[in-house]
Amino acid sequence: MKKKILFIFLLIAFLASPVLASKIWEGKNFQSASNTAKENYTEALNSYQKAREDYLSAVNKYKSQCKEETEKCKELKEQAISKTKQYLLNIKDAIAKYLTFLESNIENFEGANKKDKSKIEDEISLSLRTLDDKEAEIERLQTVEEIKNFTQNLRTFWGDAEAKIKKYIGSLIIWKLEAVYSKLDEVAGKIQEKINEYNKEGFDTFEVQKFSSEAKDKLKTAKTKIDEAKTLFSDPAKFSEGKTKAKEAAKLMKDVFSDLRSLAGKLKNKNDFKKKEVSGKGKISIKGEGFVSLTGSGEIFGKIGDEKSTGVLTISDKAGDIQIETFSKGERADLGDGRIQYKGVGQIKIKGSNIVVEISSQFIDIEAEGKGQVVMRGDGLYKTSKSDWTDISKTDIKIDL
Repeated sequence: MKKKILFIFLLIAFLASPVLASKIWEGKNFQSASNTAKENYTEALNSYQKAREDYLSAVNKYKSQCKEETEKCKELKEQAISKTKQYLLNIKDAIAKYLTFLESNIENFEGANKKDKSKIEDEISLSLRTLDDKEAEIERLQTVEEIKNFTQNLRTFWGDAEAKIKKYIGSLIIWKLEAVYSKLDEVAGKIQEKINEYNKEGFDTFEVQKFSSEAKDKLKTAKTKIDEAKTLFSDPAKFSEGKTKAKEAAKLMKDVFSDLRSLAGKLKNKNDFKKKEVSGKGKISIKGEGFVSLTGSGEIFGKIGDEKSTGVLTISDKAGDIQIETFSKGERADLGDGRIQYKGVGQIKIKGSNIVVEISSQFIDIEAEGKGQVVMRGDGLYKTSKSDWTDISKTDIKIDL
């Protein structure tokens, strides 16, 4: 039983980790109720440990001094039974206080499905009522045989309860992680709106867009790990694996929080950004999927590929002055005929006086400024400085800039 009690104590330590205890989702009422319940459990655990020492001491004394039933041995046996009963009462109390601590966390947490919360609260209440009944059973115990039978029943009760408790803890961890994810996703969206605003006003936002894309990629990975943890927590046997996934998600979101805070600082003053340099007079924006070829001089910037698809970027530099910036985990290859090819590039920024840029992807969101010709085919929309958004609805649409 000692191992089981220590197990639930370790779970408290996990719930109290810095990321999961962040004030980003916890209000004062939540913290107050949780702390009180935790203090009650800690006090019960200390009492359990003291009762265990007394119980072991009494039992060992009886076993070492009594080989036959003398009056002294009867007295020692009664003392051992009394200490054992007190020990069982403390075990029962520690389990009950832990369940109450867990119930308090669940009851006072607002970011959870009400139906799921209600189901767990009902199950915990039933377990607490069962434990109350066991107190009367302990008081009625008289013989060693009765104590052995009761102890076995208590172990069976705890075995059943332990599996449920793992699910409860898993649910609570997932609720908290999902609440943090939701907040970070909201902040990331607002930051992206600000970046888009600066971009429309003609400021060079390539660097902050790269940083923002990295943060959003981390956040998407964290969401995947949260979903994986949720599946694992549904099986008590995989609780440890679920906990590992949850910790990985929490670490990623902690990094994202730091990234977004840094981005917010960089976006405070638009005067810190340079105006985009335009090598020419024409401008085109393209959104969609398919193939785009851009030939001429100027600057191209935007994104190729998303979380569902990657893209291929092929570049020819005929003047020898091209500047290429990419942000990705992709691959770069020299094709041997003066062309360079990138796969999985993500954010791009390309500038040159005589270049040919070919893009093939299921996700294209770019802008180009300069002089030359653009060829498009696929499914999407384009917009120039002289036209509104227009469908890319036929093969090889050609635009001169």
